[in-house]
Amino acid sequence: MNQVFFPTRTTLWPLAGLGLLAVLGLFALGLDQGQLLSPWLGQASYKLNLLHELVHDARHAAGFPCH
Repeated sequence: MNQVFFPTRTTLWPLAGLGLLAVLGLFALGLDQGQLLSPWLGQASYKLNLLHELVHDARHAAGFPCH
């Protein structure tokens, strides 16, 4: 019954993708001030701050200061 799990290449790719998605989510929640939308909206994304306003209360609940 004692089985040892050795990760292989096929099991590491989904874990790496999940880790990248988690880091991107933390960036969007805690640090984004328009950077993620700037490739599509240009300089307007820094003025509008759409993602910041979308996750504003979640930022404070997670302990990220934003202003």
